[in-house]
This record gives sequence, C-alpha cells and structure tokens, in this order.
Amino acid sequence: MVRFNQRAEAARQADENLLKAMLLLQLQRGSVYVSDLAEELGMNLSTTYSAVGKLTENGYIHPLEAKRGGRRSNKQALYFTPDGEALAQKILERHQIIQGWLIRLGVPVEEADEEACHIEHGITDNTVSLIQGHVKMATQVMGETACAPEVMEEMRRRMAEGQENLALTASEKMRHTIERLGGMEGIQRMSSLVARAGGEERLRGLLDTAEQLGGVEQLIRSREEIQELQDTARSRGGVEGLKKTLQVYDRSGGMEKINQLAAWEKKTGGLDQLERTMELEKKLGGKDTVKKLLSLSQRMGGVEKMLEILEQERKIWIRLLESTGN
Repeated sequence: MVRFNQRAEAARQADENLLKAMLLLQLQRGSVYVSDLAEELGMNLSTTYSAVGKLTENGYIHPLEAKRGGRRSNKQALYFTPDGEALAQKILERHQIIQGWLIRLGVPVEEADEEACHIEHGITDNTVSLIQGHVKMATQVMGETACAPEVMEEMRRRMAEGQENLALTASEKMRHTIERLGGMEGIQRMSSLVARAGGEERLRGLLDTAEQLGGVEQLIRSREEIQELQDTARSRGGVEGLKKTLQVYDRSGGMEKINQLAAWEKKTGGLDQLERTMELEKKLGGKDTVKKLLSLSQRMGGVEKMLEILEQERKIWIRLLESTGN
C-alpha cells in the first residue's frame, strides 16, 4: 500500500510538472508541441508521448490527432482542456508564490526556483495562502526587492510584544511606511478595514471609487447632506411633504429667495411680524412709502420719537377741532 501510494504520488507530481512546463511554453511561444515539451523537460519523444497520453486520459489535454500508418508527428500542437488549464495555472501560481517567499528569505533566485519545484507538490492550499499573505506584507513594508530576514524577525518579535514603536531598529523605508500607516494602531485599523471590505482588492476598489467622487472627505460631506435631507424629509411629512416644500421653494423664486426671506423674517422678528410688515406695506402704498417713512423717522430720532410727535400733533388737532366746534 505504501509503495502504491508512493507511485501514485510520483505520478501526480510528474503530471503537475508536465502541465506547468506546458503552460510556461504556451505563455512564451504561443503554441506548444510535443518536441518542445520533450526538449524542455529533457525527455525522449517516446516518454513524452506516453506522459501526454496519461494527461489526455485524465482529461487535462485534448487527444492528439492520429496519423496514417500509426505514425505520430512531433509538430502536433498540444491544447489544454478547461480543467487542465485551470490546474496548470494553479500549479504555476503556487510555484511563483513559494519561489517569491524563498527569495524574500534570502535564497538565491535559481536555488529558490529549484526548491519551489520540490515544495509545491506537498503543500496545502491553506499554507500557500498564508505564505502569500506573508510575502504581500513584507513587500508592503520593505519594498519589492528587499531581502532582509533580520528585519522581518524584528518586526515579528515587536508585534508579538505589542510595542507600538515598531520601527526603532528597522530600515528607513520600513519606519516611514509604518509612520505613514499611523503606527501599530494604524496597521490594526487597516487590517480591520481590509476585513470589513472583503479583501485588499475590494478595499482598493472602494478607495478608487471614492477618489473619483472627490475623495473620502467629499463622501463624508455628501453623506451628511443626505442625512440632513432625510431629516428634512421626515420633518416635512416624508418624501411627499418634501416635494411639496420644494414646489413652494420653486414658486417663491428658489432657495436663494427663500434664504433671503428667512433672513428678513429673522431680522423683522418672526413670520407673524413679517406678515404684518408686508400688510403694512400694502396699506401704505408699497415699499417706497415705507422707506420714506423710515427715513423720516430716522431724522426725527427714531420710530418711537416719530410716533410720539405724531400723537402730540393728533391731540393738538383734536383740541383745535373741538374749539372750532364750540
């Protein structure tokens, strides 16, 4: 049973290596032929045809065309099935993630490529995901090509200790990055935002959208304006009430006119007083008459003084009329 499992595992790894090589050749040259695959993997044509036949049986590539007399052309193109292409892409991506992680740890590129070929077959998807997250974090903090295991260890140690001043012994770039993110609290807030947004790509998309709409501050102002509009709608009896109010605004000359009336209302002592003033204007013959009276009252010492003088004049006329009547 152990030997059977070992043979099955070896066959699986061979299939994965073949699919990965086929995808790389396709990306580099556009088409993949049996002879190209044999040369790339250092295999003879007979062994390559046998391996291709197994991939066909497993549903990963389309069958080769049969030639007359049973002869096979070395220049037949190989084509993935949808399942085969998906598996090949997964294997290649896994290889690149592991290789990038090893390079980040300081392993030379060629050695990292060879080591990744061994590791990629026996590692779980969950572990690959964790490695990918580690590489992304290191790239964000230290840059694309940085290779500093001691800095990563210092970062891990200080994060475990919960120290906020993470960058005391880190590189200059690392310190600036952490300061830009707001220290440990900023990093924790960023992690929370990423989780709430559903991932880094989703968060980046939301931020791009916010930027197109005028920035986060503009969105906050818009949200406050919408909230104010909703409150106004509720105070006016809902959406229908708000529509009626807006119709009144339009008939009154728009919001600018309404604001002028509101300012005048406040200045004259409220809506009732404003209505009385408008009624008085109407009785006296319009605004011009009122302006003349106001100008006259100012010259006489104010409205109260003018009324006092008018009252005195009224009493004098009454006495004159009474004496004339007698």
